[in-house]
Amino acid sequence: MDKHSFAVDHHYTVTLREAGDKLRPANLYVHQLADAYMIARRTDGTRSGVLFKINYEDIQRVVKDMEVGSEKRFQLPQALLNPKVWAERDVFNAYASGPGLGK
Repeated sequence: MDKHSFAVDHHYTVTLREAGDKLRPANLYVHQLADAYMIARRTDGTRSGVLFKINYEDIQRVVKDMEVGSEKRFQLPQALLNPKVWAERDVFNAYASGPGLGK
């Protein structure tokens, strides 16, 4: 997979390679695309709402792709998506709002 396989403000259901080379399903909301990685919010399980830096090579397969309408998009300050913020981190707990969801 590479940057051109994904789009901002889309929900994806993917097969993700995690630590220990385990393949797991994951639901993602993509906030930003960089050349080697994406910044995405997990929307499933105990890690729901947490932002992750995910390398494209860790995504094995895209199962489902769905564009998110403007009323259901998650909003984040642009400063949180700055590459300098993500230079030395892989996970970030942020609480963004979805105006159409009452959050």
